[in-house]
This record gives sequence, structure tokens and C-alpha cells, in this order.
Amino acid sequence: MTSSPKLIHEVIPVGWLQCNCSIVGDTESREAIVIDPGDSPEDGARALIGKLPAIRSLLAEDVEAAFEGDPAAKSFAEIVVSYPSIRSIAIYRIAHEL
Repeated sequence: MTSSPKLIHEVIPVGWLQCNCSIVGDTESREAIVIDPGDSPEDGARALIGKLPAIRSLLAEDVEAAFEGDPAAKSFAEIVVSYPSIRSIAIYRIAHEL
């Protein structure tokens, strides 16, 4: 039996008319798209920017967990630069917040 893809969807009211901006993401591919940004894509960007400190905190914990789980790792910087999984996790964290 095949499982159906899991999608995330968030609606953010933007602009002076509070038109809905939809953000849809696929948890498996970790890709997301913005649908109908209305008259102010800047408001959508501001909403994401407001969530960046929380995302950064989660990513710091992810990097620390990778460091603690890999005895061959020499530094956090090595993990951030060399581990492709960290990029995937970052995309997931951003898509999840949206």
C-alpha cells in the first residue's frame, strides 16, 4: 500500500485588503511554493522573516545533534558545510514554519 504525500498548507492574510497568500509544501521533497501573493509579497516575506530566529534555533539544535551523533565530526562548521542532510533539514524547517 502506498502512502499519500503529506502536504503542509498555511494561509497568511497580506496587504491592506488582507488577501490570502497560500504557501504549500511537500514534506517528502521539502519543496514549497507561494500561491497568490496578493498585492504585497513583502508582507509574506516579513511573516517568514519574523519566524527566522525560531528556525535558526531549531537548526542549531539539529547541527549539535549531528555533531554529537558522529564521532568523526571535528566541528559544527564541518557539519554545516559538509553534511547534505543539514540542507534538507533546513528546507524542511522553513517549509514547516510556513
